[in-house]
Amino acid sequence: MLIQKHPVMTIVNITILAIILTYIQAMKVKCGYCTNIPETGYVTFLTSVILIEVLAVVFFPTQMRSLFMNNMWLILVLIVINVANIVFLYQFIQKMKAVQCEQCTSEWRRTFLYYYSSFVLILYAINIVLSILAVVILCTYIKGGSVSSLRSLAKRRK
Repeated sequence: MLIQKHPVMTIVNITILAIILTYIQAMKVKCGYCTNIPETGYVTFLTSVILIEVLAVVFFPTQMRSLFMNNMWLILVLIVINVANIVFLYQFIQKMKAVQCEQCTSEWRRTFLYYYSSFVLILYAINIVLSILAVVILCTYIKGGSVSSLRSLAKRRK
């Protein structure tokens, strides 16, 4: 159902994944040094896995929805793959910037991927901080005896 509800986001996602893969392929042709950066292989593999998952959701929405709903561990694995991909992409771009390879750093895709990976890492950090904050607030709310007041509120609504 992802393609039917959010076709623009799906297209954007596929486009970003394609930019990552085509950039790495173009680097292999232009420069032998940057392809020897260890993160290159990780980024290529993880981006390919994510692209396959996105395309599977596009072409088989019902089957993929039932697979994800029945297997929460798979969702956790995909989240870890996405986070790892962004971290490796950021490290990869940072190493390329440090080397100052003229053939690879002059591309618009490198600049785009640098800002993209930085932005997504900031979003992940904000998400983690807010999740921890929510857990802390919920734990203090439960310890304060507010659970009984929540139950009494729920009974009144019935």
